[in-house]
Parts: sequence; structure tokens; C-alpha cells
Amino acid sequence: MDKNKVIVIEWIDAVGKTTIAKALSIKRSAIYYKTPWNVTNKEKEFYDREDVSIKKRFNFYLNWCKEDINIILGLQDSTWKEIICDRFITSTICHHSVIDKDLDVREANILDNSFKRIQILLIADKYTIKERLGQRKILTKFEKKEDLYMKIQDKFLTFKNDCIINTSNEDVLTIVESINNFINNILNNE
Repeated sequence: MDKNKVIVIEWIDAVGKTTIAKALSIKRSAIYYKTPWNVTNKEKEFYDREDVSIKKRFNFYLNWCKEDINIILGLQDSTWKEIICDRFITSTICHHSVIDKDLDVREANILDNSFKRIQILLIADKYTIKERLGQRKILTKFEKKEDLYMKIQDKFLTFKNDCIINTSNEDVLTIVESINNFINNILNNE
């Protein structure tokens, strides 16, 4: 296997993204990387507030995507292990451009298109997402809006995804095995 493989598990919360990314990292003996890496919960809470503009929030997350790319490139230079990213640039673009259709995301799109990775998109039906979100104690302003997260999912589907998996009726082990097999097929055909 070549060095420098980055696998990104994408979508919004409540599809099992973090659980699957962590389990896949263990399965593949890879590095688990949650983006944004160095952002504190206090910073996230600040930028997720109702009174913070979408443009300001977008720029905050986009700047962290740039920082994360530098960190990931450093990891690629220092290890032969794969890196499994829990969400990345596509997420930043989709979330913010759905909320504000006039938002200028050109720079983010260029960054997105230049970042080489295998991208796995996890989707779920709205009932599954609603049920999973209902199990959480605290929801962001975005997670409270059912119509919004389904529009975000539709936006994700317009991006280049190497694999799309519906997590609605599958258990974590089955999903991880499917993704693992998919990645192995890609790597074996390179």
C-alpha cells in the first residue's frame, strides 16, 4: 500500500460518523483525526451561537480546515499509516452554503478539490437522524432543524463521494466491514 492515504468519513451528526471513523481506525490500524483538531469546545460553542453570522462561522471553520491540512500533511510525512478523518472540508462547505446560499465558498471548493482523499459519505433517513439526535442532551441550532439537515444531506450528495453508505438500518460492525472492503478494493486496483 502507498503512503499518504487519507480516508474522510463525512456527513452531519447522528449518522454514526464518529463511531464508524473510530472503529475503522482501529480496524485498519490507522490514525484517527477529528476535525477541527485543535479547536476547543469553548470555541465551537462560541461560533455555533445564534448571534454569530454564518459568514463568520464559515471563515472560522475554513481556517481550521487549512490548519488541519497542514497537520495531516505532516502526519503523512512522518508515518506510513492511513489517516481516518472524522469530517472535513466538504462538511464545512455543505453546512454553510445550505444555510446561506449567497455565501462565497469558492476558496473552500478549491481547497476541497485539491485535497486528495478517499471520501466516504454516510447518510440516513430523517427518522433515524431524528431518533439519534433525540438521544443527545444538547443539540446545536443546526441539529434542531429537521428540514435543514435533510437539505445538507442533499447538498452532500452533489459532491464527489467515493462511497455512499446508508446507516439507517445497519449496525456499526457491518458498516465498518463494508467500508474496509471498499477501501481495500480501491487500494488493490491502484
